[in-house]
Amino acid sequence: MEKTPLVCDYGSGFSKVGFSGTQAPQAVFPTILGKMKHTNVLEGLGEQDWFIGAETQTNRTELNMYYPISRGAITNWDNVEKIWHYSFYHSLQIAPEQHPILITEAPLTSKEAKSRMTQAQGQGMICTSQRPLRSGNSISTHHGADPIRNLQLPRPVHS
Repeated sequence: MEKTPLVCDYGSGFSKVGFSGTQAPQAVFPTILGKMKHTNVLEGLGEQDWFIGAETQTNRTELNMYYPISRGAITNWDNVEKIWHYSFYHSLQIAPEQHPILITEAPLTSKEAKSRMTQAQGQGMICTSQRPLRSGNSISTHHGADPIRNLQLPRPVHS
């Protein structure tokens, strides 16, 4: 039986991940990581060193914050891999190697970055697509076939 493809859009501000064919992503979270400034500062956290997405907001004052994507380009590969792991195993609770994956990318992504992304995702079936352009509350790409044509995205909340 064929597994449902995953659609992932990792942006500078928010990451959106879900299954192909659905009306909305299953998870939308800030593309941010936090690492404890000091070990064992907060009682009850045990050995958790990294906080990802909304988890960073609870303990923000005790964390060094990291933004692994800037202006659509990956700036820290180790940290973006933590974001990927979080999106697959925590947000979607799936094994990514069992699903084809479509990841959006910025239009001017270098060949080296594309190659590194494919290698980092392992031997699984992966396809990259240029990041879609927003039109109202839906998104569409400016190239031929659109694998996420009907995907409705929530508007980000700005402070």
